[in-house]
Amino acid sequence: MEEFFYDQYSFGSIPRLINRFSDGNRCMLIADSRTYMVAGEEIRELLADDDFTVQRFIVPDIDGESPVVDSQTKDSLLEECSAADLYIALGSGVINDLVKWLAFLQHKPYIVVATAASMNGYASANVAATVDGLKVLFHAAAPKAVIATPDILINAPHELSTAGLGDVLAKSVSGADWRVNQFLFGDYYCQFSVDLLKHLEPIYLKNPQKIRDRDPAGFKALFEALFYSSVAMTITGTSAPASGGEHLISHTLDMLAARDNHAHDLHGR
Repeated sequence: MEEFFYDQYSFGSIPRLINRFSDGNRCMLIADSRTYMVAGEEIRELLADDDFTVQRFIVPDIDGESPVVDSQTKDSLLEECSAADLYIALGSGVINDLVKWLAFLQHKPYIVVATAASMNGYASANVAATVDGLKVLFHAAAPKAVIATPDILINAPHELSTAGLGDVLAKSVSGADWRVNQFLFGDYYCQFSVDLLKHLEPIYLKNPQKIRDRDPAGFKALFEALFYSSVAMTITGTSAPASGGEHLISHTLDMLAARDNHAHDLHGR
């Protein structure tokens, strides 16, 4: 993870990032049907105007529901998206994890364009996937850059933003779990990673209505908190700075919903 952009002109950095991190000009833009509508054509036209060869792959829905991170979807990406020098993930949790997984297996760089302030995994190397019905966390490839524009995040569906707020609110629990593990089991503990968010926490902890009201300063603090949470995980090589027992409960709910074939709420809510 080497570059981070959060401003209204951040898309303009994409051509330079491709030239920096890739040896070729073939780009694969990966999105789902909803995230492609947010910015897919804008990015594709921007890159085509700069003489990049741009292909796109729309990750299909499953039985009318949004895509999931599982081995079947990963295999379809491997089959359809191998001919690229760099991948561009356009989305949030699922799309980012799928492209992260793909880039790792293909030994290719990728960048992510965020479409919602919904989760804390943007800059981490971890993938949370469902394999044989079980939620599995494993190490893959962190993106070379994370790109976001305020307008897109602020106008994302409200349930996505509240999921992101829930993800950063869990930090106090995960940090406490990590500390206890150090005391009881001698686990590695990094105070620097824990402290990365301290200057941001008062903005959304004391004023959560800023997220409800789509306040630009509140969203900036929220997205930076999500970003730095993922940086903390990358620095330490573990999900412990941002994921503790509360995430195990969430993943258990994911597995129960999949087993019983019923819908459930977003991670973080």
